Amino acid sequence: MRFQRVLRPPPVHRRKAPHVTLAPSDALSKQGLIHWADPHQPFDRSVLDSAGGFVWWYCDHVDEQGNGFVCIWSFGLPFLPDLLSEAREGRPVPPRRRPSVNLALYERGKPVFYLLQEYPEQAARWGDNEVRLGASRFTTARRDGRVQMHAELDLPVPRSRDRLVGQFTLHAAQLQAGGETGGDHLWSAVCGPARVQANFRCGDQHYDYRGMAYHDRNCGHSPFSNLGIARWTWGRVVHE
Repeated sequence: MRFQRVLRPPPVHRRKAPHVTLAPSDALSKQGLIHWADPHQPFDRSVLDSAGGFVWWYCDHVDEQGNGFVCIWSFGLPFLPDLLSEAREGRPVPPRRRPSVNLALYERGKPVFYLLQEYPEQAARWGDNEVRLGASRFTTARRDGRVQMHAELDLPVPRSRDRLVGQFTLHAAQLQAGGETGGDHLWSAVCGPARVQANFRCGDQHYDYRGMAYHDRNCGHSPFSNLGIARWTWGRVVHE
């Protein structure tokens, strides 16, 4: 393994919200910042060799009591240590050199586990329907208008003999096809409002979750600093 770090994530705040509302696909595109990508089309894997580029997939679940998880698997995640500063200093790194997995678990709105794990380039692979990062893998399947995303996690924990192991499976309806295939920053939800079942274990601690979930993705061939993004604060709206 290449890099391990445990960080404390921000708290999660949640109101009663069993359904997911997706932002209009053209809202940010009209501003020229982020372009809606066709959710049926995979991102171009040539981004892995774009200096300062990035691609990440995001999934979260949180229930009315504030229990849930956030998982991000990525190549060149802009928020990794040193990536932004290296790009600003004219030393942007190709995404394939910085694969990573990020997992945060929450109980009653408070973080109970957080891990950011980087891997060497040779320990990562991005195929047609699967991403492998170390001993973890993320698989997406589409059939009969439905999307299933299944993740199997096996993550070393710094300063511990234990490993975080677990899995989650997400089911949802496919979104309507259509969108852009080019642009400095592509984004789309991968599917419509989803249901997820998840279980994680680390030592004698067990975490089980089920309920509504959200899944999206981002891709860009340039560093954040070249896209006019000085600060990234992300959120989504859920409602009954």
